[in-house]
Amino acid sequence: MPETHRKWLKDELPALVDDAVLDQDNAQRLRNHYQLDSLAEASRSVSLITIILAAFGGLLVGGGIILIFAHNWEHFGRTTRAILAFLPLLVAQGLTLYSVMRKPNNQAWLETAGALLFCAVPASISIIGQTYHLSNDTQSFLTWWFVLLVPFIYWLRSHLLASLMLALSVCLIIAYQSPYWLALLMLAPYYWLVKHKGFRLRTLQFGWLFAIAYAIACPFLLFKDQQSQLVLLSFISGAAVLYFTGVLMEHSNRFRDKPCTNIGAIAMSITALVLTYQEPWSDQRHNTGVFEWSSITASGWHDHTFAIGLILTALTLLGIVIKRSHWRAVPIGSLVPLILILLILPFAFTSPVIPAAVITIAVIGLGIWYVQQGIALNSTSQLNFGLLLLMTLLTLRFFDQDLSFIARGVAFIAMGLTLIGMNIWHSRRKSA
Repeated sequence: MPETHRKWLKDELPALVDDAVLDQDNAQRLRNHYQLDSLAEASRSVSLITIILAAFGGLLVGGGIILIFAHNWEHFGRTTRAILAFLPLLVAQGLTLYSVMRKPNNQAWLETAGALLFCAVPASISIIGQTYHLSNDTQSFLTWWFVLLVPFIYWLRSHLLASLMLALSVCLIIAYQSPYWLALLMLAPYYWLVKHKGFRLRTLQFGWLFAIAYAIACPFLLFKDQQSQLVLLSFISGAAVLYFTGVLMEHSNRFRDKPCTNIGAIAMSITALVLTYQEPWSDQRHNTGVFEWSSITASGWHDHTFAIGLILTALTLLGIVIKRSHWRAVPIGSLVPLILILLILPFAFTSPVIPAAVITIAVIGLGIWYVQQGIALNSTSQLNFGLLLLMTLLTLRFFDQDLSFIARGVAFIAMGLTLIGMNIWHSRRKSA
């Protein structure tokens, strides 16, 4: 049967079943006979390839225009330069308008327009600034680049543009810290937009990108002064906010469908592993064991306000998680109030050995709990997470001890064999 007829039959089958012309079994036999499911998968693959190639082509066109202008730039007068400065932007905006008005359901057109805009906006800003000798402040340039493009993310629904803007926001945060956390906040609604529209693949991709970007940016947002007494708690609270958000919103049991939950759990675990050492607690040592609010400078109030907001948000989300009976999220989530209690108690500042030992015990218990949950629920991801947590802690402790290379080698071999053996045993148990 020709492909066009197969597509027609595929679209008609649901209506025929609803009208009782065919039952589900006969409809499925027709799908199998004419291989309609494979036709849908091929169409999606072709569509995805088309979108990727179109977006890449848009980036190449934008970069090529900039290179041509740069090569002949010294031969142009000021008026010509001003016209050329706006020409790429006008072309990109024209393509954007055409895509939205005439091709609203063609993702290839939307992605191409988004890629051209991402190249055209900074080119126009830099050319105008160079022509009229405006300020060459890199921070202002990047800020205007970001602000001018934010509306087009939601107008075009371009996944490539949203991803590039996410990378730009992380660069702003790393380079200039606060208040560029607002940049990440401006991009967060795009996740709900694509999820509401039913774009599952784009929802997953952007969810992972956003979670990774948040985890990278959060340490740069919190404190320039690493001696601040809230730094320990705010680091793990920032990761906990991401983790609890994932627990409340991501209801799938598959690893790939839970970006916020997984990245948040990994970030919390890394922070907890760092806190098993005495040095972070020694850096937080204080004579009286209480916070000295009077010592906070005016420039530090923003950092402290942001940190306290994260801590309160994490504790609030923990309460919501408990209220909704998401009990499996409580063990790792309890690290936030545990560290808060350790920071409040006076001995945390006079004897860093005690809080470091408490966190070490907590990490060991957390690893054992994840291993037990992985076995009980037949979850390979939870089993491996618990094993990796325990083995990472052991590895860190091996490097602390003055052991020979042979002893360390034997220990690493034992841990590797344990990891492989547990996975083989678990796989056989699942298939049995």
